[in-house]
Amino acid sequence: MKTKKAAEIIGQKVYKQLGKGWKPYIWENLGWHVHWCNGAICLNYTSREKTFWCMIGAPNSGTGHLDFGRNLKYSKNPKQAIRIACKIAREVIAQEWQPIIDSIEHVSKNVG
Repeated sequence: MKTKKAAEIIGQKVYKQLGKGWKPYIWENLGWHVHWCNGAICLNYTSREKTFWCMIGAPNSGTGHLDFGRNLKYSKNPKQAIRIACKIAREVIAQEWQPIIDSIEHVSKNVG
C-alpha cells in the first residue's frame, strides 16, 4: 500500500472481521504492508490484487510454513483464506506427519 494510513484502515477492518485472538501487524518495506496473526496462523494481504493468503508455522517464527509454500491459495475473503490454509494443513499432517506421530507413540510406549 502507498500509505501507512491505508494499511491501518485495512488492518482494522479485517481485524474486526476476524475476531478475538488475532493481532494486526503493520510495517514498511518498499510500501506499507499488513498481516494478522493468531498463534501459528498468519493471514497476509496482497494490496495489488486485493487478496488474502495464509501461512501456518511455528508460533512467532515469522516465516515457518507448515506446507512449505505448496498449494498456496489466494482468496478475496480473509476467512476463506484461513479455511483453505487449515484444510491444506490437515491434509499435510495426515499424509506426511502421521507416520512420525505413529513412530513416536510406538517407541514411547515400548522403551519402558
